[in-house]
Amino acid sequence: MLRKSKIYLDTSVISFLYADDAPDKRDITIDFFRDFIRTAIYETYISDFVVAEIENTTDLKHKQRMLSVIADYNISFLVTVQQYYKEIGLHNKAHSIA
Repeated sequence: MLRKSKIYLDTSVISFLYADDAPDKRDITIDFFRDFIRTAIYETYISDFVVAEIENTTDLKHKQRMLSVIADYNISFLVTVQQYYKEIGLHNKAHSIA
């Protein structure tokens, strides 16, 4: 059995699902999520950096919609180097990377 390819989604990819000011990009992104993410053709990942960017979004409606995409599409989280160092107790190392 072949292994699935893995992809990493940047915040802008999730944001384009709601880009009414760029309908061509929005429509392509919607198709991509429907045809490739929803069907789990790829193992899809984001990092804590993506979540932090979404959390910093000042438009509350847009923020909530983007956060719901993570759950609705069952997107997994990558462990960043910074998270890894914190988990193994190397907080100083993690701080110097940020």
